[in-house]
Amino acid sequence: MIMKKITLLIMFVFIATFTFAQQSLNEPNHRKTGDIFSIKGNSKSMTGSITALNNYVAGSTMDLLFSLNLVTPDFEYGDSLWIQFPAGFTINSASDPFATATETQPDEALNLPIVSPNVSWGDNDNLYGGIEPGIHNFYVNVTIPAGVTGSQTITWYLSGDEYGAAPNFTNGVGTINPLPSVANIMLAGTMDNKYYEYPSVLPRDINFEATITNNGASLTAPTKGSVSIPSVTFSDSVSVVVPMVTGANQTLTWTNASNVSSVGMHNVYFDVHNVNDFNPADNKDTLTFMVSDSAYSYMDTLTDGASFGIGDGADGILGSVFDIPITSNISSVSFYSPAPDPTALVSFVIYEVGAGGPTSVKVFESDTFSTTGTSPTMFNRPVNISLNGGSKYLIGVREQLTGSMRIGSNPNGYFPDSHYAFFQGAWLEVGGAGFPLSVSIIPNFSQSCQSNFTFVVDAVNPMKVAFTNTSSNPGGGSLVYSWDFGDGGVANIDNPVYTYTSEGVFNACLAITDGGNCTSSNCRTVTIDDGINSVQGIPANALKVYPNPSTGVVNFTYNKEASVSVYGIDGSLLKVLSTRSGNTEIDLSEFPKGTYLLKVTSEEGVTIKRISLVR
Repeated sequence: MIMKKITLLIMFVFIATFTFAQQSLNEPNHRKTGDIFSIKGNSKSMTGSITALNNYVAGSTMDLLFSLNLVTPDFEYGDSLWIQFPAGFTINSASDPFATATETQPDEALNLPIVSPNVSWGDNDNLYGGIEPGIHNFYVNVTIPAGVTGSQTITWYLSGDEYGAAPNFTNGVGTINPLPSVANIMLAGTMDNKYYEYPSVLPRDINFEATITNNGASLTAPTKGSVSIPSVTFSDSVSVVVPMVTGANQTLTWTNASNVSSVGMHNVYFDVHNVNDFNPADNKDTLTFMVSDSAYSYMDTLTDGASFGIGDGADGILGSVFDIPITSNISSVSFYSPAPDPTALVSFVIYEVGAGGPTSVKVFESDTFSTTGTSPTMFNRPVNISLNGGSKYLIGVREQLTGSMRIGSNPNGYFPDSHYAFFQGAWLEVGGAGFPLSVSIIPNFSQSCQSNFTFVVDAVNPMKVAFTNTSSNPGGGSLVYSWDFGDGGVANIDNPVYTYTSEGVFNACLAITDGGNCTSSNCRTVTIDDGINSVQGIPANALKVYPNPSTGVVNFTYNKEASVSVYGIDGSLLKVLSTRSGNTEIDLSEFPKGTYLLKVTSEEGVTIKRISLVR
């Protein structure tokens, strides 16, 4: 019993000392600032939207699914929601979606009895609103008249609790569409992007998922979902299980096992292919990710303006857990403060992490320093220790003297079970306590030499390829190069120019070494086609491709039927399509900006057109 009381006391102190999301520096008297975090509102009005997630069937009784997305930058919470349906709709019941998730204010419950065509939740008492920011999914069970056709409109109004700046409400309309007579597939792509930047020095497979939903008639035709990353020549497709009935959903998964190491921004394109789809516009999704040559961090940032003060203002730690896939040397640690404070004394710490979270085993602590500065500052401290592959470590900031220093920058993301606070002698998991807060910590790893290269197929002689070495060696020293062009040809110079003797697809590789402990290799696919730049056979004035440059869609005007092959500037074949006599629109918007070659083949011969895509 004594141990139980102590545990409850620790958790009570932890929760009580956190500032909840509705706090600000100019808050009303009924909200008090805690001792660990405080958040300043930015005086923006609340906004929201309600979206229908399925379609109606006339003459039926069914659950209509909706999603409320409430955005309140100044922490204005809602305390009542009212929805009006079209005349003739009978509302039978509805769910209660507004149960309190992270705070102690009362639920905004469904108001009974329901008087059609209206339904409402909440008490509108302007005190402690229970409709919190974020996405709330709910249903309304409705009997729909038999004669209803076409799109139907709902009207909604959400009243705030009058906490933040005016306006203290948001409202709008939503549309309910009839169930299509054909399948209506929707796609939403996701990826396991827990990192601010994927580290090239610590390669990781990247996993992708796409959730597809059918909001139309049953899908019976063979259908595939695909994912592609043109910048690293990765693509894959997965078959959708059919038949897929109305309202069903499936999750498609892929893994890019190529360990993407090309530094920079990469676009990921998702698509589900179904020629008879009711609305093909929502069959696609695009995501992006970054690859860095040194940074290795979770996408961890505190909400902008959060202050750092742990426990009673002394000897507390806030940090994030990092998964180290291979044994690597961590050279330094960084964190960002938008408002440095010289009265705060801090240090960096690294602790081992076990199955239950951080342990008491400290493997590193930096010197103690004050966060001085008059503008946003990135603070760095050297580490220079090795972290074991296959292990996890908590890397954090220890505050040894209270200050009002603020840390973090943008609310880019939050991953539960990754962030811990240590005070009053115990580690406490931040996400498990319901607080969407984390700290921006960036461990920087010493990068060994990294093999890399680019290549360009000669515009006149398509058998000749110019290779450019772009390898790096941060440790200094001269490198020895070993090229293998994939057809038996080799070279040992920086930037070779190689002429292939036959067509085909070749795996060109560059291996480098500094003669010591550093070795690295990298391979790329080279496509050789001696027809890509053949002598022009189509009269110059007979073929027009415009506009050039283009944002994606180009007009192809030619008085013959033709086959058009789209090549990257590196010679890789990206797409093949057919055009009719006259004008044909060619959509290249799936490809990133850059230069591409269109190989046009017809009964008159072959010619090449160069096209530039801009965004």
